Amino acid sequence: MSAPALAFLEGCNTASPFAPQSQPPIVIQRINKAQGMTEHGDSAASEREEIAARVASFKAMQQKFERERERYFVTTLETARRLLDTRSVV
Repeated sequence: MSAPALAFLEGCNTASPFAPQSQPPIVIQRINKAQGMTEHGDSAASEREEIAARVASFKAMQQKFERERERYFVTTLETARRLLDTRSVV
């Protein structure tokens, strides 16, 4: 074959940006059901633990707020009673 013919053939073998490109093959990964259940079970257990911790934290915060409201109520009531007692004495 002549040199120009070889050069032409080599040029045809290179990928053209305009030619349709084939997509890579789709790989389907099989998951062992027992393994999948264990991973799912572990993640579900850790999610339950996280939820339980958040609920406990929320409950503790609500109890703290309740104690603070009670203290505020008692302090305010004592102050009001003292003011009323001093007014009635005068």
